[in-house]
Amino acid sequence: MKKFVYSLDPLYKVKTTMKEKLQTEYMAAESAFGEAYRKRQQIQETLNEETQKFETKVKDSGITAGDMLTYGLFFEDLQDREIAAAKDLERAKKNASRKRAELTGVFREVKMIEKLREKQYEEYRLEEEKKEKSVIEDLLAYNVAGKRAE
Repeated sequence: MKKFVYSLDPLYKVKTTMKEKLQTEYMAAESAFGEAYRKRQQIQETLNEETQKFETKVKDSGITAGDMLTYGLFFEDLQDREIAAAKDLERAKKNASRKRAELTGVFREVKMIEKLREKQYEEYRLEEEKKEKSVIEDLLAYNVAGKRAE
């Protein structure tokens, strides 16, 4: 009985390797997305806290023109950082989504190749059974023919 050789095995190995690579890339993209989200949240929290401090200071004791200018520049910087963080978050989200889509596609391809392997193995097994039956029938026919000749 000859050994089963899957005709798409090289492709299966390539796709499996690709799947593993994409899983690593997807995890990195998800991690980057999480980090971008935390960074944006931190900036928003800082902006909210500082806004409350500023409003409290204005209500309680008033504010000088110099402090007003300093706070204005500070809030402008925080808003710029928040806008940049929002853009980074959106980029990270799109990258993670793209990696997820690629990974899903490769998972489907690997699953399809595995199903084809199962089907090809079943065909191989059936063909080997036919060959085995044929050999057994030939042996029986030879034995029966040999006994008749005696």
